Amino acid sequence: MKKFIFIVPITAMSLLFSCKGNSTTKFCYRINDGQQFKVLNLADVQLDYAGQLRDDITIKPTINKMIKKLNPSIITLSGDYGWKAEGMGKEEILQCVNEICDCLEDYNIDYYFVYGNHDREKATDVELAEAINSHKHGHIERGIELEDSYGNYTIEIQNQKGQPIHAIYMMDSRDYFPEDQEIDETKVEFRKDEEIIENVKYNHLIHGDETSPCIVNDTRYDYIHEEQAKWYEGEVERLNKCESTIITHMPINGFTYAFENYMDAKNKEDEERVKSYKPIGPCRQEETCSGGVYDRAIYESIKKYGSTKNVIAGHDHINDFSLLYNDVRFTYAVKTGDGCYWESDGSMNGATLLTIDDKGVGKVSQHYWNPYSNIEKDYYEPTL
Repeated sequence: MKKFIFIVPITAMSLLFSCKGNSTTKFCYRINDGQQFKVLNLADVQLDYAGQLRDDITIKPTINKMIKKLNPSIITLSGDYGWKAEGMGKEEILQCVNEICDCLEDYNIDYYFVYGNHDREKATDVELAEAINSHKHGHIERGIELEDSYGNYTIEIQNQKGQPIHAIYMMDSRDYFPEDQEIDETKVEFRKDEEIIENVKYNHLIHGDETSPCIVNDTRYDYIHEEQAKWYEGEVERLNKCESTIITHMPINGFTYAFENYMDAKNKEDEERVKSYKPIGPCRQEETCSGGVYDRAIYESIKKYGSTKNVIAGHDHINDFSLLYNDVRFTYAVKTGDGCYWESDGSMNGATLLTIDDKGVGKVSQHYWNPYSNIEKDYYEPTL
């Protein structure tokens, strides 16, 4: 049975309504003319142990700070909910997921998950989903019927007339490419010496007799597969190619293209080109963009339809760049809390906000809070 969403007033003048049965999308919201729909993304919470939110000084305070300050309509979580170096057992990861859900239930706001590469190392897709969906406001759906992927589903935003104006495609970037499967080098984008951009960190792969820089990852992360890209195309068509946002865990290769071109412009001191990428905030890449083994399918689908204007990913905890490239903004979501590893001075901690207006136009902003200094910083897309 379809589940349509009703949200109580956010402010006295701002109401969100359920779609009241006129949409085939399970998760659907309607906004009034002149209002905004705000999506708060929490990235890589990664509890180290069950019970951590009771005494941790960064994660729960950051979540509370961001929700109270930014007043979101819904919350999304872009993967990796538990982690520790020696591995985390099934019961422990399920407890961590439940703990995050319990924390978010206090705010009476719907929240939506995609999985990260660490989440299914012990627990299954279904076990995690049962834990999430057992909470009143927690949601994840299988979506497209695939044996090896779970969590490809749509959140539809309608205008007051019931027309789709923005879609949020939650997409599963899976976890690890099979160790016993050979990499097809014809699908790998290797970089030649003359193509290397200064100050851009590259992945590397053994290629013939040498290790060559490329847009894959030598730790064999997985990616958004071709059948998922076909599902995405079908959803774009179904919703009349309205503007959209993809939220996933692993960055796709467009992140590397965006940062390569941005750094090339900076290295050449071409200020007009730098401005054309409309960088938001510090725009840091402190580690390699850890995209999948090969992931051009979803990137090609994005280019084909022109619907998606924002791709938001997590995974690389000390990257926070947000850049406009070929009319698509590629954004590393700001990491939420100190789980696993982070910028230890607390300067890269907070959340990412997607604000959708009543015409369906989505704008990204980056929000920081340093738990040590209590300094807050907010960055928005520049206008030229």
